Amino acid sequence: MFMIADVYRLMGDNSAAVEWLQQALSVSHNDPKLLQELGAIFDNEGDKSSAFQVLQKIIFFSIFLSTTTTRINFILVISARLNG
Repeated sequence: MFMIADVYRLMGDNSAAVEWLQQALSVSHNDPKLLQELGAIFDNEGDKSSAFQVLQKIIFFSIFLSTTTTRINFILVISARLNG
């Protein structure tokens, strides 16, 4: 499903790409590649609210469903960026 969505995105049909990505996410809810692609499409289309919601999901899955080491590294990266 991701490859079909990617073909639609490359053809400029973002609405079809979003539909295919959402179908793929109904099967694989926390796939970061799918979520990243969906968020990028929303962002490119100017739908900042939807892009932000997808970003929140990516952060949730990155922090809460990963190993302790990954969580710590992620928190350190975010802290460094927030602190300049």
